[in-house]
Amino acid sequence: MDINEAYKMINDHAIRFFKKGEPTPNMEFKVIKNDLDKYSFENRLKVIIHEEVLFISPLEMQIAFKLFLAADGTDEELQADKDIEDARHIYALFKEKLNKDELLLIIDKLNAKKKMR
Repeated sequence: MDINEAYKMINDHAIRFFKKGEPTPNMEFKVIKNDLDKYSFENRLKVIIHEEVLFISPLEMQIAFKLFLAADGTDEELQADKDIEDARHIYALFKEKLNKDELLLIIDKLNAKKKMR
């Protein structure tokens, strides 16, 4: 897509970028529209890769959003299973550093509780 076309869409849609023919890894850009978007921006994490800086959303948000995707019913079963596995993986890797209260609050705000086990 042309960058000018993408810019025109940013107020209505999130825009995902990836290398042509290689959808993984990818990144998404969007405009802050609600409290959860604002939370993600204000609590973003700084990641340094080969001296380059990249900001990502908080891990608590990533886990909760994966559970939300799996719980909302629009994912196919295999994708929902992958989203749950992704959430479990992030949790297992960072469980000592996660803010569990924040995680539960975000899960509640996204109404993603029904997939938690």
